[in-house]
Amino acid sequence: MADAENPLGGVAYSLENVKYPFTIKEHDWDDYAVYRPIYPDSMWATWLRYHTAHGGLLDAAHDVGTGSGTVAKELSRFFSHVHASDPGKSNIVAAHRLLQPAANFTLHQAPAEKVMLKDSSVDFSSLCMALHWMDAEVVLENLARSLRPGGTLAICAYSFLINFPSCEQLKKLWSRNLKDAVRGFIDSGSIGPDELRGMRKFIVGLDGVAVPDEFFGDVVRLQVNIRRDESRPFCFAPDDQFELPGHQIKASEEVRHLDDSGWRREADVEWLKGYLASSNMPFNNKTWKSAQWVELERVINQELGGKVVVEWPVAMILATRKY
Repeated sequence: MADAENPLGGVAYSLENVKYPFTIKEHDWDDYAVYRPIYPDSMWATWLRYHTAHGGLLDAAHDVGTGSGTVAKELSRFFSHVHASDPGKSNIVAAHRLLQPAANFTLHQAPAEKVMLKDSSVDFSSLCMALHWMDAEVVLENLARSLRPGGTLAICAYSFLINFPSCEQLKKLWSRNLKDAVRGFIDSGSIGPDELRGMRKFIVGLDGVAVPDEFFGDVVRLQVNIRRDESRPFCFAPDDQFELPGHQIKASEEVRHLDDSGWRREADVEWLKGYLASSNMPFNNKTWKSAQWVELERVINQELGGKVVVEWPVAMILATRKY
């Protein structure tokens, strides 16, 4: 969905396969890394603490939808061998460059709906940001079968509806800008039907993901930097745009709310533009010229000295493969 009016060069990514929104052409991964959050140490610590507390081993892990291999590289700090899979050829090429020494990794070019690992062959499976564009039921069953009993499923997603901890006015302006722009994209048909289906699932965070009881137990849902009274912290589309899927949180699952400053960074206006463009939605000069965006820029540049702290709302699911 790259747009010719986008002033940010390579930030509106060219896709290898439109069926998979994050099969990003190889030369665009450097830009992607600039305009996305860095997964903080606190996330890895939380995941490993949960994993070891449930008796999980540290022999093998699988990072699903690995992209350029960032998560797989981090997992290799803890696991002896890491499988990294992705449907995109360019993504696998980029991951191959990053994931060294090569003997510690096995790369698979395949969608997560395809069975690629042997049953009970890994101890940990991670899936960051991509589940909403997959057939979640099939993917979770595949991952369950590849996990050894006592192994961990870890899912993470963050929202484009970011927080501004030091300025509530900016949070309101950001939300209005984002929702108005997305309404225009949908009304004009510049977001395709596959992307709309993924967006519909994404904007309820991971609350719309059902964790299958037949495979997993001890399910913990983490709501990071999300207030208990926020009913739609991921929803960056207007409420009347389309019907949202229902919540899939079971009474047996534990829900925890926590604050984590590791999901913060300092940003200027150009970075904020880049972050929106990294969604691969067609943000362009029309967005930046809207009255609300002009006001957002004025607040940041004139009242806050050109920089502001942004914070991501984050949802995670941790679950243990049943014996």
